Amino acid sequence: MGDLSDIIQALRALDDPRAYQDVDEIARMQSFVLEELKRFEYRLRREVDGDSEELYLAGSDEVPSGFRDLIDEYFKSLAEGQ
Repeated sequence: MGDLSDIIQALRALDDPRAYQDVDEIARMQSFVLEELKRFEYRLRREVDGDSEELYLAGSDEVPSGFRDLIDEYFKSLAEGQ
């Protein structure tokens, strides 16, 4: 589980107050942790489930309010094209 150790180490780096002096570095660290957790979860699920072909997506189904109308219009245009 070396990957998990890397994730934990990145999270521990957030304990250092110096990490908060560079906004770009904070964003990079957050992205790294998030992506690595997703990969770790995927690999772990594959190990546990074996050859299961089910697809699991982590995250929220919530859409920011500004995009809801655009998404509704998109699906309406798809439906009209059929």
